[in-house]
Amino acid sequence: MKKITDSLGIYKEILQDQNCLRIIYYLYKYNPDVPVKEISEQLDMSPDIVSSCIDKLLAAEIIYKRSPEATSYTLTPMGRSAFRNLIEE
Repeated sequence: MKKITDSLGIYKEILQDQNCLRIIYYLYKYNPDVPVKEISEQLDMSPDIVSSCIDKLLAAEIIYKRSPEATSYTLTPMGRSAFRNLIEE
C-alpha cells in the first residue's frame, strides 16, 4: 500500500508543478526524443528546473529513456494516455 500512496504523491506533485506540465505538453505535442538541454532551450527554462522535473517524471514513469545510455527522453504510452485524458477533460 505504501507504494501506491507514494506514487499518488508524486503525481499530485507533478500536476501542481507548472514546469512539469509544460515539459509533458511539449513531449506530448511534438513527441520528440530530446535531451534536457534542448527541452530547456525550447521552453526557456533553466536546465536545473528541467532536470528536477525530469527526475519527477521518470519516478512516476511518465517519461523514459529509449536506452540506458540515451541522454534524451520521451513520453511512455501511459504518460501519453494520461496527458491526453487530462487535456480532454
